[in-house]
Amino acid sequence: MLSRSRYRPHPARFAGRLPRLITASVVAVALVAVGPAPASSAPISATTAGPPPPTVSGDPYVPMSAGTWNGGVGQPGTFTFGANGSPDVVRYVYQLNGGNAVWATAGEPRAEQLPADQRQVSTDVTGYGAVNATRTRVTTLGHDSDDSLAVTPIAAGGGASGAIGDTFATVDGDRGGLRSGMQPGKRYEISAWIYVPAATGLAPTGTIGRERGLRLVAFYKAGPTYTAVHSSRASRTDTWQRLSVIMDVPPTATDAFFRLYNGFDVGSGKTVYWDDLSVREYVETTSEVSITPIRDGLNVLSVQSYNSAWVGSDTTVYRFLVNPSIGAWSWNMDAGAGTVAESDPAGHPLTFTGPGVSWAAPGRVGASAVTLAGTDDLSTSAPVLDTAAPAGFTVAAWARLTDLGQSRTAISQDGDQASMFRLGYRDDVDVDGDNQPDPAWCFTLAATDSATASQAAACTTDFVNVGEWVSLVGIYEPYHGLIKIYVNGPPDFGGTLAQAHYTGEWSATGGFAVGRAWSGSDRWIGELDHVQAAQRAWGEIDVLVHMLW
Repeated sequence: MLSRSRYRPHPARFAGRLPRLITASVVAVALVAVGPAPASSAPISATTAGPPPPTVSGDPYVPMSAGTWNGGVGQPGTFTFGANGSPDVVRYVYQLNGGNAVWATAGEPRAEQLPADQRQVSTDVTGYGAVNATRTRVTTLGHDSDDSLAVTPIAAGGGASGAIGDTFATVDGDRGGLRSGMQPGKRYEISAWIYVPAATGLAPTGTIGRERGLRLVAFYKAGPTYTAVHSSRASRTDTWQRLSVIMDVPPTATDAFFRLYNGFDVGSGKTVYWDDLSVREYVETTSEVSITPIRDGLNVLSVQSYNSAWVGSDTTVYRFLVNPSIGAWSWNMDAGAGTVAESDPAGHPLTFTGPGVSWAAPGRVGASAVTLAGTDDLSTSAPVLDTAAPAGFTVAAWARLTDLGQSRTAISQDGDQASMFRLGYRDDVDVDGDNQPDPAWCFTLAATDSATASQAAACTTDFVNVGEWVSLVGIYEPYHGLIKIYVNGPPDFGGTLAQAHYTGEWSATGGFAVGRAWSGSDRWIGELDHVQAAQRAWGEIDVLVHMLW
């Protein structure tokens, strides 16, 4: 469970040109006896002219100027980026709706050039070498399998540069030739997945380690000079992360090879793991990229080209229209009489199941709310939300809880054996990591339709006060694999956001319930008002609107 109280991710937003984000740097170096010396910070080229803006097209997401709406939230499209006549484009960088920048290699990949055992270390360590380090096949940790290559600095000895972090594994040889099938005059994407244990950490201290540690570094030699191309550095622990470089091997090159850097000093005992290596030649400059819209209506895709000197073009802005997500309902709880709370639009009435549900006036929003005694609830006769829809969903309510003696559910939807989701109060989760349960507002999803299924929960202990009204919003974003809970609005407006990873999408085909979880458990005691459900993931503006009612 990832629970972040008062946390809001700030996506990079850029006006005009996209930032010149560099995921691989290119520097000229001289190789010493044991390995390359620290790379200088000077670029190998002073070229400042960038390529022309790229061409962009989409399928089925044609340009907005065509006047048609296509696809839907969570439905991927294929976008084609072209070099617009430039022969020197090596990567594209794109952003959807001002979100995070994503790199795409220019061109189409040829066949994989590494043998299967070198790609996934599936048999032994044949083809791998090591300098100032050991390389070992492990069978208990891998990216897409159980196997990977463990690289650990030797305990003592080695070359002098090992004391400053020159510790690495080689693949298919090192200096002195064209390795891994690479040839002069061609462009290659070289990639690998790295796993850095928390005990190893992300901060090599040696001079070479600070420059190359926890990176994939490729080299070529043209004339007397070696040129190094660095990937970005691993930035997370206890998870697999993909690193990659694009390397244009000059027509006059005599050497081309790459290294998997550990980067910690000899004697440190710090291990990193590598898996799923790849070397592919790329030809031409046109790329197809799969992009999934995460909101309906107008979407804006911004794309730049980068040349071999890592100079970016002006930005091409591609606007397209995504079909609206279908379905949004509210139950305002303003009837004040009778045993039915009608939905708006009509079609999903909530029916009182017994005398433990009644009306209270006034409500938090409007003339009345429902009050529940912990013995009955309100439910529909059919499902309201398609819980497996690619667009995701949102549920929300104003809630006042008058009893914190056990977990209490404000909103849920039934499967055959469990509630697919529950929005409400829980007293059985450890939010702060002290091995003790904490009182918390939670949005909880079950992995499968089973009474014993594992669960993911986004929880926060903020605003848990008996007898006080709170705005609760639970959001499921299947395209990000995330669930979120907002309490009393977005963090920028004084509220709280917590989120957690979730995998296990399934369709709950039972009733939509207010005031309980599956089979009458976790019944609500207190009031509920202004309940909403939407067949899409709300943005923070929607969350704010609910809070301001």
